[in-house]
Amino acid sequence: MYLAEESICSAPCVLIAAIILGSIGLFPANAVGTPVGGEIGQDTIWTQEGSPYELLADVKIVSGARLTIEAGVTILSEAYYDINVIDGELIAVGTESNLIKMTSERDIPSITKWGGIDIFDNGRAEIRFCAISYTYSAISLMAPGDRIVPGTTWNNITDNIFTNNEYGIFAGYLANKNYIAKNNFSQNAGSGIYLASAYNNTIVHNTFVGNECGLCSDNITHNNTVAYNDFIGNGRSSGWDTWGWSDTRNNRVHHNNFFGSGYAFDGGENVWDNGHPSGGNYWHDYTGEDNFHGPDQDIPGGDGIGDTPYLIDNNKSDRYPLMSPVEHDGYEPFVDDIRPTAVAGENVTLRPGENVTFSANRSFDNAGIESFVWELKNEEGDVMGTWTTRSFTYHFTSSGKYLAILVVTDLGQNTDEDEVSVSVYQILEPWPDGTREPPPSPFLAMIVFFIVLLAISATMMAYLVWTGGRWR
Repeated sequence: MYLAEESICSAPCVLIAAIILGSIGLFPANAVGTPVGGEIGQDTIWTQEGSPYELLADVKIVSGARLTIEAGVTILSEAYYDINVIDGELIAVGTESNLIKMTSERDIPSITKWGGIDIFDNGRAEIRFCAISYTYSAISLMAPGDRIVPGTTWNNITDNIFTNNEYGIFAGYLANKNYIAKNNFSQNAGSGIYLASAYNNTIVHNTFVGNECGLCSDNITHNNTVAYNDFIGNGRSSGWDTWGWSDTRNNRVHHNNFFGSGYAFDGGENVWDNGHPSGGNYWHDYTGEDNFHGPDQDIPGGDGIGDTPYLIDNNKSDRYPLMSPVEHDGYEPFVDDIRPTAVAGENVTLRPGENVTFSANRSFDNAGIESFVWELKNEEGDVMGTWTTRSFTYHFTSSGKYLAILVVTDLGQNTDEDEVSVSVYQILEPWPDGTREPPPSPFLAMIVFFIVLLAISATMMAYLVWTGGRWR
């Protein structure tokens, strides 16, 4: 996906291949739309009249050619094909009411079903009002793999929707000076944006909702501006709203709104505010007060900035956390009125002295779960313990009936509840079926059944061989 391959077939070859494949039933001869693939070496327009365009091979824009995609066009890919902007130009500009759509052609699409758009060092693109889904990386900004030649620059990526991809945007191999603004990144399994060896990019006015990581960066990622973005409920299991790994330096992160769980981590040397009096970021879980103002927050009278820093991790902090969400271009107050779904797991039967691990990992919410509360009760209703973690392990020492109750709460303080029953039996006490042993495993019973069936079949075959194929 990342490196351009030598072209072995031109666009006309692909069209001929489509006709041949149609004749043998591998590609529908009466398919609606326009099959495309191979090199584009001259200015080309994909029109709404020719839509949908079906990728039958990688598309490669070369030799200074321009591919223009009109508003309302749909692009489909049944296999892992890319649109590669090598040393040409891609203009894909829809409108707010007439998006360009790019997705998988498969009946049941899933992540990484096609490659997305790759923009290499000399390639340029303007991508606006597009909806791109089910790719490994919807848009990749990069240079050749040696990381010596500077990556692609001055690309304009605005007003797009990136959903259900592995990455919404991957910017690596020294990609720089790109403008990424007013996009919506949601439900991407890896990151909304991933920066790797990228620098001097501007990332502003975007919305990140329910991604594994909102924005992640690593490996000599320097001098990027991340400002006026909304991070809502990212880090669905182990990710973060923003994650700066080692060797990330001088990236400026300010005037963003951080809602929900996850928040931030910084393993590098980055700046999390824009100084005083401009301020830093809004953090939903900040508990400080605003009774003072000034660069040192020591002059009586509030200024909209918290009096104490917001701790990012053990080494980094936002010195000037904002007391209210930042209103900016594209900002809409976040209202979460969809309930989460609590999933506590399956009921458990065990002996005294055994452990049970309770996990809420299968619980989910549209924008992320903010808190987990477990309560364990015995059969008399007495509370034996409370836990506020996603999972916990309990050692059962006494027989009896127990109930583990899970309550999950999301950003809008909507809640849901689920429970797991635990039955603990002494070795001499009867199990639920009245015996003193655990009920037989259905899987074991199936194995025994098939063994008996095979034995009967083998006996019958031996008999027929012995009698020459006749029953006596």
